[in-house]
Amino acid sequence: MLGIAVLAGLVYGSWAALCNIEYGSWIALKAGLGQGGYALFSTWIVTWVAVNLYLWCKKGWLGFLLGFVCSFLVMLSIPIAIHSLLNTPNMWSAIMPGLIWGSGYILVYLWRFSAKLQTSPVAFTNHRT
Repeated sequence: MLGIAVLAGLVYGSWAALCNIEYGSWIALKAGLGQGGYALFSTWIVTWVAVNLYLWCKKGWLGFLLGFVCSFLVMLSIPIAIHSLLNTPNMWSAIMPGLIWGSGYILVYLWRFSAKLQTSPVAFTNHRT
């Protein structure tokens, strides 16, 4: 998971910097570091939230839905707060790719995690991410 988190930080940080380069290199750097740092950190957090809510709901569709929705809200609220603090001019342009790909990531991760539980439930009895 570390590799995915680092890749997310680099890709989304670069994207946010590119979206804001027209406002100067300092603004672009702040936007890139803010979005990149968030992307790195959030990969762990949203995965942890999704998996633990899924398990807390005893698996099933409710856990899947709750895990996804709460992870989505984390993916939405934290970058809005970060970019608001940084006064990022093109905030939505900087956030949107991460929100879209992050949502897909969580859906696929939960789907694969639930499939692993069905094939090997004993291995995940005391799962903690």
